[in-house]
Amino acid sequence: ETADVVAVHKPATVPVHPTGQYRKNTVVGILAAERPDLGRLLPVHRLDKNVSGLLLMARSAAAANRLREQVQGHEVSKVYLALVTGVNIRGHTAGTSVTAVDIRGEANVG
Repeated sequence: ETADVVAVHKPATVPVHPTGQYRKNTVVGILAAERPDLGRLLPVHRLDKNVSGLLLMARSAAAANRLREQVQGHEVSKVYLALVTGVNIRGHTAGTSVTAVDIRGEANVG
């Protein structure tokens, strides 16, 4: 959480904003009800309903527009972390490790 942005863990099956049959059980609705101290929050990007992940929410329209431009201009990168044990998709046996993957490739973190 900063003066301009709040990062929210969005669980799978919860839509980001009200649409269709979803009016209250959305990230925006739940945050408004459970954390009114955060004020009005605007999604900077989208995550599909069935996807979990980190969702950036802006505290103002100006901050949302700035962040959207940064995302669209590829100034923001995504890194995916996964806790794995057993045999990975390449057939290698692994102990418990954390793997960071971004859109440019893969890096084993440990």
